[in-house]
Amino acid sequence: MKRLLILLHLVSAAMVLFAQQPQKIQRSEIIEEIGGKSYYIHLVREGQTLQGIASAYQVSISEINDENPRFKGDIDAGDVIKIPLRSNEARQREAANDAPATTPQAPTGAAQSGSKTHTVLSQETFFGIARRYDITVPELRAANPGVESLQPGQILHIPSKKATSQTPATSPPATERTEPSASGQIPETYTAQAGETLFSISRKFGFTVEELISLNPELSEGLKAGQTIRLRKKTTGDTQFKSIQDTITSYTYHRVRRGETLFGIGREYGIGVDDILENNPHLIDGLQPRQVLKIPVYEIKTRRVVREVTPVEPVEVPTDTVPAIVHLDCYPMPDPGKVYNIALMVPFFLDPKPVSTDLDTLGTAAEVNPYQSYEFMQFYYGAMLAIDSLGEAGLNAKVFVYDIDNSPESIIKVLEEPDLPDMDLIIGPLFANSFDQVAKFAREHQIRIINPLSARREFLLNNPYAIKAQPSAKDQVNLIASYIKDNFAYHNIIVVRQFSFSETASLEIFKRKFSEYGINEVIYIRDSLEGVRRNLDSLQENIIVGLSTDNVFIMDLVRKLNDIRSTYQITCFGMQEWEDFALDTDHIVNLQLHLPAYSFIDYDAEPVKQFIRSFRAKYNTEPLPNKFAFSAFDVTWYFVNAMVKFGEAFDECLPSYHYRGLQLPFTFEPHGHHGMENKGLTMYRLQNFSKVEVYPNHY
Repeated sequence: MKRLLILLHLVSAAMVLFAQQPQKIQRSEIIEEIGGKSYYIHLVREGQTLQGIASAYQVSISEINDENPRFKGDIDAGDVIKIPLRSNEARQREAANDAPATTPQAPTGAAQSGSKTHTVLSQETFFGIARRYDITVPELRAANPGVESLQPGQILHIPSKKATSQTPATSPPATERTEPSASGQIPETYTAQAGETLFSISRKFGFTVEELISLNPELSEGLKAGQTIRLRKKTTGDTQFKSIQDTITSYTYHRVRRGETLFGIGREYGIGVDDILENNPHLIDGLQPRQVLKIPVYEIKTRRVVREVTPVEPVEVPTDTVPAIVHLDCYPMPDPGKVYNIALMVPFFLDPKPVSTDLDTLGTAAEVNPYQSYEFMQFYYGAMLAIDSLGEAGLNAKVFVYDIDNSPESIIKVLEEPDLPDMDLIIGPLFANSFDQVAKFAREHQIRIINPLSARREFLLNNPYAIKAQPSAKDQVNLIASYIKDNFAYHNIIVVRQFSFSETASLEIFKRKFSEYGINEVIYIRDSLEGVRRNLDSLQENIIVGLSTDNVFIMDLVRKLNDIRSTYQITCFGMQEWEDFALDTDHIVNLQLHLPAYSFIDYDAEPVKQFIRSFRAKYNTEPLPNKFAFSAFDVTWYFVNAMVKFGEAFDECLPSYHYRGLQLPFTFEPHGHHGMENKGLTMYRLQNFSKVEVYPNHY
């Protein structure tokens, strides 16, 4: 027994000694450029230490800690860290890129004209080298026949993109590559290379694709290799310089730790949540500990270019004006004998079977308690009160009420109802999946169907019978831009944004809207308030527009703007989502904050007072906006009234039928082959600590 214990002790000691042996660490094959500096991207594996990693990459522990401060010298298996390339190693890589194509150590028989060479470093692989030069491993091997394995000091041919994207049979004659001059002057022309796109060329010279096409209309038919592209045009007017900011994107990696959130990670790296989601599509399944995320790193470079001023040409006004086109059928044509069949689809949850689903609304998805049978009763009450009001005015209608949630059983049950194909109008359903299914049915049977609550747009595609009662998110940006243009066009306009795709798209709306006036752009994440202060004008009113919907960013911006309001005259515009942020009321008033809204109820307006009295009298309860009482009344009253006025094809006349409801304004545009979307929004501000509608402000 004693001998057995000794043996077990020796085995345990051997295992401990083995575990303590330093593991051989192989260098990563991933090399990324971050902030103009080259790094290995290393995934820490079980048993690896900072000392071992530093030794493998021939750097010091302090260098690793300096480049990865968030780990504070404490790494775990699964962490992703940046390892700087040693300066001599970087020089080797630069020398390899600039080395002549004919080298005694280079393989023969595959050198391409104009190709680069690469000197193999210790522990490099075919995959890592191919990734670095943006080619494939087969292309790299084809350019280096006979090379089966890599050795340090070995020289490889790196085929050019031109060589890898063309076959000899179709290759055009070699052309000299036109580059910007050393002074930064953009050349007059550029010869397109094989494999290049309009987007890549536009990024190369700081244009947009639209600007390239405007200089070269023939590019609208496509780009061809060897094609000469004009980059400048002769100017006959005065010129002046302008500064252009280019955003250069590189990437780093982040390992998710327990308790972290997307918001916290985005704040750590100074980016928005949508930037993280865009680069990590797997997050659709949720954020999990130990996941590795790809994080974009933004760098801004400013360049000075010549702005061309096109001379103003006189415009000849024709003597004969063309009258506006009017839809001849869009005048009231009621049919007193017509009985309208109206389907109202509301989830009453009368089936006791539990159903958990997401409401198709403007806000975040809400989990509904299936046992609360009265969850949507106020929507039903508001819609029926509108039907009653129209009935007193002469409407003759049959209302078919269907209980439909998002369960497959309820959807199938409703679609099998024998009366459904005979409907003239369908309002609802209120859940995304059920609405999409019923919308397909409506398209097949040519029935107009209204989505009363959703901001999404995809169900409108190729369904001319679908109508969306709520505006989309981008409509509020158009409203803000239009309102400012109509009221503050000649003031000092400053647009403040962060780095996110949605905010960049919103900025383009402002640039187009104010092309003749000009705006100042501030990227807050880089310059903070100083970027705003540099663009402020103490002699005139400053219009500041915040495009972000990030809570922390907005609260910081509003607070700092309030601190300098005594020096500058400021009027601030924000997004509808700001209403949900905990902004200080004094700051809102001091900055004259204007916000767009998908809905606005003026409780001092007589129509609103009348609705509340009728609702109380009929249902013995208060109408609540968050329970959709007001919006249900507006949607039902507007669309049913339009159907009675203009007939079954009433949607063709909606662009000429504007209506300001109790909560929702309705403004439509022609829809073509797709469904129609309400563009109606309101704009309000806080005045004397009360919300005052400034647009459209009428009932």
